[in-house]
Amino acid sequence: MDVMIFLVRALSSKIYENDINKLFDRHAVEAYHEAQNSPFWDSRAIQELPPFDEIRARKVLGLVCLSINRETLRDELSTIFFRKIGFVLQRYILKGDTKEYYEIHLEEMRKQINELPQRVLDYVLILLDGNGVEREKTVNYVYTLLKYWDQEGDVFQTLSENAKIESLQLLEEYFPQKKYTNYYDLMNILCKEKHIDKAHIGAFQYFFTSEKISTEEYATQISIKKADLRQLFAIAVQKKLPDDVVRPQS
Repeated sequence: MDVMIFLVRALSSKIYENDINKLFDRHAVEAYHEAQNSPFWDSRAIQELPPFDEIRARKVLGLVCLSINRETLRDELSTIFFRKIGFVLQRYILKGDTKEYYEIHLEEMRKQINELPQRVLDYVLILLDGNGVEREKTVNYVYTLLKYWDQEGDVFQTLSENAKIESLQLLEEYFPQKKYTNYYDLMNILCKEKHIDKAHIGAFQYFFTSEKISTEEYATQISIKKADLRQLFAIAVQKKLPDDVVRPQS
């Protein structure tokens, strides 16, 4: 199971922005070349991210590909990742402590997990490998995401009838009058009009465009028609999983 794309998505999170930009600037030409030649360059796992996160993800992709044969760069990426996730959680991942240590600090580890952005959490669950979480559920969750990213065609049409109804209800709830908008209008509505905190709009981070033009220079020009919005909310419904799948278990 290739989990490289989970690291790429994790490091594309806003919390790593400054570190990734500085590191990319040192390797820009080589990293960009590596990213373009990667099989993940056109992956839906990257395309579905919000525009600025997608740009960052492509930078990370190049760095991660370049680091495969460069141990120093690999260590730098590892340091950047672990610096943001919390000391106790690091200890759980490294598995260098006693069973008693893990039992004593389990609640603290859970607290640190709950404060992470979803994309970082996805990769952390893989690294934990059953230490404090249920490994079988984590594996199933990872495969669910990988299968989704590999699928082709109309997401809405792949949903069950009940899920289709739910996605349309979401669409009508958030856009009862609007027939089109742009990405920034969408975020404004979710954050300001609907009072959804920016840290809790995970279901809407899976925005993508079929033309694959979610780049910095085009981001403000992308129009979302109602058919595209239907896809957005279909994805939100499809990716919604029970909390016990993505949170630590007792």
